[in-house]
Amino acid sequence: MTDVRDFLEGKLQEARKERAPLEASAIELRRNLAATDARIKLLLKTEADLERALQALGKRERMKTEITIKDAILAVLADAPHGLTSSELVATLNEKYFDGALERTSMSPQFTRLKNKDRKIRSKGDRYVLA
Repeated sequence: MTDVRDFLEGKLQEARKERAPLEASAIELRRNLAATDARIKLLLKTEADLERALQALGKRERMKTEITIKDAILAVLADAPHGLTSSELVATLNEKYFDGALERTSMSPQFTRLKNKDRKIRSKGDRYVLA
């Protein structure tokens, strides 16, 4: 029975001896992986920040069109004899003139002036038409 025990203890020592450098290597690999993961996360955040900055610049550049918001509203409504809802109006303005950069909050003051002060448009139910 001691032969079996000696054999098994020898195998145990061999396994432990073989495992030790592998564990050290694994620790180093995990450390490198963690550093790489941290670098990737930082680069992803940097990329997202830069993309947002580029989008903001692009919106400002696209907004520099030849037509004013007020003129664009009048032109779009001139092509819509049955009128447009405010959502349809923003979508059409963005499609035709502002490449998606016009926000409702930018349009609202011009729209209010055209409706109340200039009286060039009026509401017809939930739609807006030329006056």
